[in-house]
Amino acid sequence: MNDKLKFLGKTLIFLVLLGMCLLPLNRVLERKSLAPPWDMTNKVSGFYNEKENQFEVMFFGPSHAYAAFSPLEIWAETGIKSYVFATQQQPLWATYTYIKEAFKTQSPALVVVECRMAFGDKEYYVGEKDDGVTYSYMDDIPLSLNISLDYTPPISDTELCIILGNLLENAIEACNRMKSTERFITFKLSMASTSILVIQISNSYEGVIRQTPDGTFLSSKVRDRKGIGLASVLSTTEKYNGIARIEYPDHTFKVSLLLNREEGSSQKRE
Repeated sequence: MNDKLKFLGKTLIFLVLLGMCLLPLNRVLERKSLAPPWDMTNKVSGFYNEKENQFEVMFFGPSHAYAAFSPLEIWAETGIKSYVFATQQQPLWATYTYIKEAFKTQSPALVVVECRMAFGDKEYYVGEKDDGVTYSYMDDIPLSLNISLDYTPPISDTELCIILGNLLENAIEACNRMKSTERFITFKLSMASTSILVIQISNSYEGVIRQTPDGTFLSSKVRDRKGIGLASVLSTTEKYNGIARIEYPDHTFKVSLLLNREEGSSQKRE
């Protein structure tokens, strides 16, 4: 018993000493953008925890912005509330997107933009727009996937991509327009039988769903224009003798599609 206690004691002391040795090394090797004071992820994600119309001044730009401006010091010296909405190497097209995002919940009297990234010689600084990068530190939309394809879908790959592309694009745009952070997208793709493909996509939304008197959905981008993407989805569904059901209760927009294959042409997936 005593030997076991001695062994456990020595092991505990060893682990404590090892931890004390590794902790400084970890601080040297860790990615600095994930740890204070350079943790841009926390700086941006923390913005969504703030109450509406809290800030009189907002700062945007690359790392120079969050290294140069201190909201706590500004508050202590002037009583003015401010927020630094900055990320490393933030190009101007990303800054523009961040400003639009911030204005959904804030109405600052002054916006300060650190413009160093406008004068670099890399195309990255001012062009080559990539929405994936733009929203990489903002767009925390939970996505639930459920895919089960035991048989080849009854439509061509091109038509399937068109349907999924249109529905997912609409879902992402609806979530991005929301002021609330409670956004989500659920996606289900499965073969209900050897000849029936089921597609279900649900997403959160805010605002009003607009339709014409005959039930046609109107575009959210251009006033009084029919939604082209959804119309294309419904047209393809009809082509395959399918069924489409669209519901939008309680700020959840749900599209359910059933598409049929012609009899005798089922194919088992390898």
